[in-house]
Amino acid sequence: MAGGILAPLDGSALAMQALPYAAYLARRCRAGLLLALVVGDRERPTADEAAARAQLAAAARRLRAAGLAATTAIGRGPPARSLARLLRARAPALLVLATHGRSGPSRWALGGVCEQVLRASPAPVLLLTPRALAAGAPERLGRRLVVPIDGSELGRGVYPVVQRLARQLGDGVTLVRAVEPAAVWAASEAGSAAGGALPPDLLPAIETNLRRGLER
Repeated sequence: MAGGILAPLDGSALAMQALPYAAYLARRCRAGLLLALVVGDRERPTADEAAARAQLAAAARRLRAAGLAATTAIGRGPPARSLARLLRARAPALLVLATHGRSGPSRWALGGVCEQVLRASPAPVLLLTPRALAAGAPERLGRRLVVPIDGSELGRGVYPVVQRLARQLGDGVTLVRAVEPAAVWAASEAGSAAGGALPPDLLPAIETNLRRGLER
């Protein structure tokens, strides 16, 4: 995986819980791992910042001891802006990001920093919520991938990323297409003429057409 995997930390326990997921993916994809910490612009670091730096260095040492190519980077300034600069400069293949890490020098929050990073990131993002982190071991990332699709050109743009991950993680892919039959019928010429009443054979016909598209 060219470019490696970027795993930002913020000094919180939640952010550290995402590291095993980043490490698992780095090992399976034979990729390097970049641990990043964003700190403020203060001349003298606070106690929280000093602790976060120590946490970053210790995490990198443990990963190297486990045989992974782990490096570190320090960014300064607003978290979202600093991470955006790191993403542009390092061009990682994947960003592994935990949400709701509200402690530490950067005070990350899903509704703020995380959303900005999601919108600005040129790399695919693995977003790990507390519920996802508590649901099982990182090895479950090696299970079948589930990919919702909508038939659009934008939706099809995810296929190369899915193919690469499926090959490197060693499992299959399930494509999922959701549809609202009433909306499909109401938008059709026949549905408009019928006043919106659903014909009994509508759902099988829609499913048949969608399955043909999924098979293609």
